[in-house]
Amino acid sequence: MGDVRGDKLARDSRTTRQFILTIDHQLERHYQFKNLKTQEIQEFSRFVAETVGKALTITQVDARFLRTKGPRGVGASETIDGARVTMVHYGRDRSPFRLFGYYDAAGYFVIHRLDPRHQYHRE
Repeated sequence: MGDVRGDKLARDSRTTRQFILTIDHQLERHYQFKNLKTQEIQEFSRFVAETVGKALTITQVDARFLRTKGPRGVGASETIDGARVTMVHYGRDRSPFRLFGYYDAAGYFVIHRLDPRHQYHRE
C-alpha cells in the first residue's frame, strides 16, 4: 500500500497540536458550501466556534466529535487528487451534521466534504 497522507501524524503530537481547519482543494461535488442552507451553515459555524474558537487540540476534538461507526468509519482510505488519505469525520451524536476530511503532513485537518444531513453513508 502506498503512502497514506495523515497516517504519519504522531499520537503524542496530537495531544499538544492545535486543531486547525483548512481547505486546499475543491470540496466534493454535492457536499460544498453552495449546497448548504442557512441553518446548516450555522451548524458548521458552531463546530468552528467549539473547536478552532476554543483552541482545542486534535485529541480534544477527537474526544468530543470523532465519529467511529458506520461503513466508512475511522481509518477508511480514499484517493483525493491522486493521493491516498485516511478519511475521518466529525459530528455531534444527535446532530446529523458531519464534516469529512483528513490530516495533511502539517497536521491540519483538510475539509473534503460538508455533509449537513449525514447523507454520505446512505449513498
